[in-house]
Amino acid sequence: MLQINMSQIKKIVLAGSLCLCAGSALAASADESGCVALGQTRAVSAFGTQHALVRDNDAYYKLGFRGGGCDALTLASRVEVSTPDGRLCPKSSVVTTKRGSCEVMKIESIDQKTYERLRRRR
Repeated sequence: MLQINMSQIKKIVLAGSLCLCAGSALAASADESGCVALGQTRAVSAFGTQHALVRDNDAYYKLGFRGGGCDALTLASRVEVSTPDGRLCPKSSVVTTKRGSCEVMKIESIDQKTYERLRRRR
């Protein structure tokens, strides 16, 4: 028979609460329209023609495009993102290079490790 004392129950409840709080913090990064507020310190780079990577302070994002890719990213040395009101939004943000621009359709939050791995592979 399984016996659990009060100390163990408190630890289990605390662990569950921490998991819920962490999930809420991640969900709070994007508003209901899928937009993410960006700071002034951000870096944008191409990941092939399929995605752009954005680093904004300690937040990292992978952007997807209308039509599944962005030919303007081919051999791009400089990539910029235009955002309405400083917010990165699907369907209203645009990634621009010297060769053209593409509409952002998807914003995926990624962790630093994934961001660095993708940056090395580009």
